[in-house]
Amino acid sequence: MGLLTSKNGLLNSASLEAAKLGKIIYVSVEELCANEKNVYEMDDIDLLVENIQEMGLIEPLHAFKSGDGQYVLTSGHRRLQAIKKLIESGETVKYNGKTLDEHEIPVILNYPEDELQERVILLSSNAYRTMDKKERRQVILEAHRCYTIHCANGDKPEGREREWITAITGISDGTVKDVLAEINKKDVDGDLSISAEDIVENEPEEDEFQKCIKKIQSLDKFLQKKSPDFREKDELTKQQLRIAIDGLIDTLEILRG
Repeated sequence: MGLLTSKNGLLNSASLEAAKLGKIIYVSVEELCANEKNVYEMDDIDLLVENIQEMGLIEPLHAFKSGDGQYVLTSGHRRLQAIKKLIESGETVKYNGKTLDEHEIPVILNYPEDELQERVILLSSNAYRTMDKKERRQVILEAHRCYTIHCANGDKPEGREREWITAITGISDGTVKDVLAEINKKDVDGDLSISAEDIVENEPEEDEFQKCIKKIQSLDKFLQKKSPDFREKDELTKQQLRIAIDGLIDTLEILRG
């Protein structure tokens, strides 16, 4: 065979995929699929839809091409869901000023060396996002598993475990320390089947008051950033509205006790 068609030639599929690494390619939305190793919650999709409508898609998705030809995400699960919702509703999606269709989703290819690196990439690509207590502990538990595998492989990360977890997840050192203490306690007790639910079993679920407070805070942010009617109000009216919103939050906190 000639050079360009041989197994080691320049145009075989492996070479072509390698040449695309780190570059933006455009693929069909049907070719993209979620990563089953992703431990993050798929929340606030509607808010993300609004952001993409207003500002366009800021960051491409990240994925690798699997053996069956699908592009498996390593970053961008929520963005993909938001893009799908916009396309299904007939709305436009823009990226760098260009209007995209369902066959033009921007993706950066990156191929993890192994499953462990894939899991760490999934954790770090979602670092510093807002999470509730259960999700934070779920993420810390996954990071703890990754750290343990690193150590078992003779590749212990530098520094203390909680410093490493904080660095890749963005979760505060104090929270990581508390959750690791719970994990270590269960290990000492001989319970090897730890889950996020086990770790938070003694913590109360987010109550209705807290949910109301979050909704009011989200409304406040929406009014300030996106509502044309709010932006057109004079400063005195804006101040009065903010005082009213703060008063509602304070009242809910008092009632909550």
